[in-house]
Amino acid sequence: MSFNFPSFCSHIFPFEGISPAKVAFLLPLIAPDLRSFVRGETVFEAGTGIRKIGFVVNGECEVVRITSDGGDFPMNLLHPYDSFGVLSLFSERGRYPTVIRAKKKSEVLFLKRDDVLLLIRENRDVALNFITFLAGRAVFLNEKVAALSGASAEEKIASYLFVAYKKAGCDTFALNCKQASEKLRLSRASVYRALDALAAHDLIRYGEKQITILDPQGLERKSS
Repeated sequence: MSFNFPSFCSHIFPFEGISPAKVAFLLPLIAPDLRSFVRGETVFEAGTGIRKIGFVVNGECEVVRITSDGGDFPMNLLHPYDSFGVLSLFSERGRYPTVIRAKKKSEVLFLKRDDVLLLIRENRDVALNFITFLAGRAVFLNEKVAALSGASAEEKIASYLFVAYKKAGCDTFALNCKQASEKLRLSRASVYRALDALAAHDLIRYGEKQITILDPQGLERKSS
Protein backbone atom coordinates (compact mmCIF):
# COMPACT_ATOMS: atom_id res chain seq x y z
CA MET A 1 0.00 0.00 0.00
CA SER A 2 1.43 3.39 -1.00
CA PHE A 3 1.97 6.06 1.62
CA ASN A 4 -0.82 8.67 1.72
CA PHE A 5 1.01 11.83 2.76
CA PRO A 6 -2.05 14.17 2.91
CA SER A 7 -3.97 11.69 5.04
CA PHE A 8 -1.01 11.22 7.39
CA CYS A 9 -0.62 14.99 7.80
CA SER A 10 -4.15 15.26 9.14
CA HIS A 11 -2.95 13.34 12.23
CA ILE A 12 0.28 15.22 13.09
CA PHE A 13 0.54 18.40 15.13
CA PRO A 14 1.91 20.90 12.52
CA PHE A 15 -1.32 20.60 10.50
CA GLU A 16 -3.77 20.33 13.39
CA GLY A 17 -6.90 22.40 12.77
CA ILE A 18 -5.89 23.33 9.22
CA SER A 19 -8.41 22.70 6.46
CA PRO A 20 -7.70 19.98 3.85
CA ALA A 21 -7.67 22.66 1.15
CA LYS A 22 -4.92 24.62 2.88
CA VAL A 23 -2.95 21.43 3.57
CA ALA A 24 -3.25 20.51 -0.12
CA PHE A 25 -1.79 23.92 -1.01
CA LEU A 26 1.13 23.59 1.43
CA LEU A 27 2.29 20.03 0.78
CA PRO A 28 3.66 20.55 -2.77
CA LEU A 29 5.99 23.19 -1.32
CA ILE A 30 7.98 20.66 0.72
CA ALA A 31 9.94 17.45 0.13
CA PRO A 32 9.15 14.84 2.82
CA ASP A 33 11.61 12.00 3.28
CA LEU A 34 10.11 8.59 4.17
CA ARG A 35 12.64 6.09 5.52
CA SER A 36 12.56 2.54 6.87
CA PHE A 37 14.54 1.26 9.86
CA VAL A 38 15.19 -2.22 11.21
CA ARG A 39 15.02 -3.08 14.89
CA GLY A 40 17.86 -1.48 16.87
CA GLU A 41 18.87 0.94 14.12
CA THR A 42 19.49 4.56 15.07
CA VAL A 43 16.71 6.71 13.65
CA PHE A 44 17.76 10.14 14.86
CA GLU A 45 20.59 11.72 16.79
CA ALA A 46 20.48 15.48 17.30
CA GLY A 47 23.67 17.43 16.76
CA THR A 48 24.89 15.39 13.79
CA GLY A 49 24.61 18.31 11.37
CA ILE A 50 21.16 17.56 9.91
CA ARG A 51 18.34 19.53 11.52
CA LYS A 52 14.99 17.86 10.92
CA ILE A 53 11.81 16.72 12.60
CA GLY A 54 10.60 13.14 12.48
CA PHE A 55 7.16 11.53 12.69
CA VAL A 56 6.62 7.82 13.26
CA VAL A 57 4.52 6.43 10.40
CA ASN A 58 4.36 2.83 11.57
CA GLY A 59 6.21 0.57 13.98
CA GLU A 60 7.61 1.74 17.29
CA CYS A 61 10.66 3.82 18.22
CA GLU A 62 12.39 4.34 21.54
CA VAL A 63 13.87 7.47 23.10
CA VAL A 64 17.13 6.42 24.75
CA ARG A 65 19.30 8.53 27.04
CA ILE A 66 23.04 7.95 26.82
CA THR A 67 24.51 7.85 30.32
CA SER A 68 27.92 9.15 31.34
CA ASP A 69 29.40 5.64 31.24
CA GLY A 70 28.14 5.06 27.69
CA GLY A 71 25.17 2.94 28.72
CA ASP A 72 21.57 3.22 27.54
CA PHE A 73 18.57 4.28 29.61
CA PRO A 74 15.14 3.89 27.88
CA MET A 75 13.01 6.98 28.48
CA ASN A 76 9.94 6.82 26.26
CA LEU A 77 8.26 4.98 23.41
CA LEU A 78 7.07 6.67 20.21
CA HIS A 79 4.11 5.35 18.25
CA PRO A 80 2.52 6.33 14.91
CA TYR A 81 1.99 10.11 14.58
CA ASP A 82 4.36 10.86 17.50
CA SER A 83 7.15 13.32 16.72
CA PHE A 84 10.76 13.95 17.73
CA GLY A 85 13.54 16.39 16.93
CA VAL A 86 11.47 19.57 17.24
CA LEU A 87 13.97 21.30 19.53
CA SER A 88 16.83 20.60 17.12
CA LEU A 89 15.05 22.71 14.48
CA PHE A 90 15.31 25.89 16.52
CA SER A 91 18.16 25.33 18.96
CA GLU A 92 21.82 26.06 18.24
CA ARG A 93 22.90 23.56 20.86
CA GLY A 94 25.26 20.83 19.70
CA ARG A 95 24.76 17.21 20.69
CA TYR A 96 21.88 16.08 22.89
CA PRO A 97 22.06 13.25 25.45
CA THR A 98 19.26 11.27 23.77
CA VAL A 99 18.93 9.28 20.56
CA ILE A 100 15.97 7.67 18.83
CA ARG A 101 16.19 3.99 17.92
CA ALA A 102 13.77 1.65 16.19
CA LYS A 103 12.21 -0.63 18.80
CA LYS A 104 10.98 -2.79 15.92
CA LYS A 105 10.80 -2.42 12.15
CA SER A 106 9.53 1.11 11.58
CA GLU A 107 8.91 3.79 9.00
CA VAL A 108 9.58 7.43 9.80
CA LEU A 109 8.74 10.60 7.89
CA PHE A 110 11.30 13.42 8.07
CA LEU A 111 10.86 17.11 7.30
CA LYS A 112 13.99 19.22 6.96
CA ARG A 113 14.36 22.50 8.83
CA ASP A 114 14.09 24.60 5.66
CA ASP A 115 10.79 22.94 4.77
CA VAL A 116 9.42 23.53 8.27
CA LEU A 117 10.43 27.20 8.15
CA LEU A 118 8.75 27.51 4.75
CA LEU A 119 5.52 26.07 6.15
CA ILE A 120 5.70 28.48 9.09
CA ARG A 121 6.18 31.46 6.77
CA GLU A 122 3.36 30.39 4.46
CA ASN A 123 0.72 29.62 7.08
CA ARG A 124 0.23 31.27 10.46
CA ASP A 125 -1.71 28.25 11.77
CA VAL A 126 1.35 26.03 11.24
CA ALA A 127 3.42 28.59 13.14
CA LEU A 128 0.87 28.65 15.96
CA ASN A 129 0.87 24.85 16.14
CA PHE A 130 4.65 24.80 16.60
CA ILE A 131 4.46 27.50 19.27
CA THR A 132 1.69 25.58 21.06
CA PHE A 133 3.69 22.34 20.89
CA LEU A 134 6.86 23.94 22.27
CA ALA A 135 4.92 25.77 24.98
CA GLY A 136 3.37 22.47 26.04
CA ARG A 137 6.80 20.86 26.28
CA ALA A 138 8.10 23.79 28.34
CA VAL A 139 5.20 23.49 30.80
CA PHE A 140 5.70 19.73 31.07
CA LEU A 141 9.43 20.09 31.76
CA ASN A 142 8.86 22.86 34.30
CA GLU A 143 6.42 20.63 36.16
CA LYS A 144 8.92 17.76 36.13
CA VAL A 145 11.71 19.98 37.46
CA ALA A 146 9.44 21.37 40.17
CA ALA A 147 8.36 17.88 41.19
CA LEU A 148 11.91 16.55 41.34
CA SER A 149 13.40 19.57 43.10
CA GLY A 150 10.72 19.53 45.78
CA ALA A 151 10.57 15.79 46.28
CA SER A 152 12.44 13.72 48.83
CA ALA A 153 14.93 11.06 47.74
CA GLU A 154 12.35 8.41 48.59
CA GLU A 155 9.71 10.09 46.40
CA LYS A 156 12.18 10.52 43.53
CA ILE A 157 13.17 6.86 43.63
CA ALA A 158 9.51 5.80 43.87
CA SER A 159 8.70 7.87 40.77
CA TYR A 160 11.76 6.52 38.96
CA LEU A 161 10.84 2.92 39.76
CA PHE A 162 7.19 3.35 38.83
CA VAL A 163 8.13 4.72 35.40
CA ALA A 164 10.61 1.86 34.93
CA TYR A 165 7.93 -0.64 36.00
CA LYS A 166 5.46 0.72 33.43
CA LYS A 167 8.08 0.55 30.68
CA ALA A 168 9.22 -2.95 31.63
CA GLY A 169 5.68 -4.30 31.58
CA CYS A 170 6.46 -6.78 34.35
CA ASP A 171 6.99 -6.79 38.13
CA THR A 172 10.68 -7.77 38.09
CA PHE A 173 13.32 -5.93 36.07
CA ALA A 174 16.96 -4.86 36.16
CA LEU A 175 17.99 -1.89 38.30
CA ASN A 176 21.23 0.04 37.86
CA CYS A 177 21.68 2.15 41.00
CA LYS A 178 24.52 4.13 39.43
CA GLN A 179 22.29 5.20 36.54
CA ALA A 180 19.48 6.04 38.97
CA SER A 181 21.75 8.21 41.10
CA GLU A 182 23.06 10.07 38.03
CA LYS A 183 19.63 10.64 36.52
CA LEU A 184 18.08 11.84 39.77
CA ARG A 185 21.21 13.66 40.98
CA LEU A 186 21.25 11.74 44.23
CA SER A 187 24.19 10.19 46.00
CA ARG A 188 24.48 6.42 45.78
CA ALA A 189 23.91 6.27 49.55
CA SER A 190 20.65 8.24 49.21
CA VAL A 191 19.47 5.81 46.53
CA TYR A 192 20.09 2.80 48.77
CA ARG A 193 18.44 4.47 51.78
CA ALA A 194 15.38 5.23 49.66
CA LEU A 195 15.26 1.64 48.40
CA ASP A 196 15.49 0.38 51.98
CA ALA A 197 12.62 2.65 53.02
CA LEU A 198 10.41 1.50 50.12
CA ALA A 199 11.24 -2.13 50.90
CA ALA A 200 10.36 -1.57 54.57
CA HIS A 201 6.89 -0.44 53.46
CA ASP A 202 6.53 -3.64 51.37
CA LEU A 203 6.39 -1.65 48.15
CA ILE A 204 9.43 -3.30 46.57
CA ARG A 205 11.94 -6.10 47.04
CA TYR A 206 15.41 -5.61 45.68
CA GLY A 207 18.65 -7.50 45.38
CA GLU A 208 21.81 -7.22 43.34
CA LYS A 209 20.95 -5.44 40.06
CA GLN A 210 17.30 -6.56 40.20
CA ILE A 211 14.10 -5.21 41.70
CA THR A 212 10.57 -6.54 42.12
CA ILE A 213 7.58 -4.24 42.49
CA LEU A 214 5.28 -5.68 45.16
CA ASP A 215 2.69 -2.90 45.31
CA PRO A 216 2.48 -0.81 42.10
CA GLN A 217 -0.43 1.29 43.35
CA GLY A 218 1.33 2.05 46.61
CA LEU A 219 4.51 2.95 44.73
CA GLU A 220 2.58 5.32 42.49
CA ARG A 221 0.98 7.01 45.51
CA LYS A 222 4.40 7.37 47.10
CA SER A 223 5.77 9.05 43.97
CA SER A 224 3.03 11.68 43.75
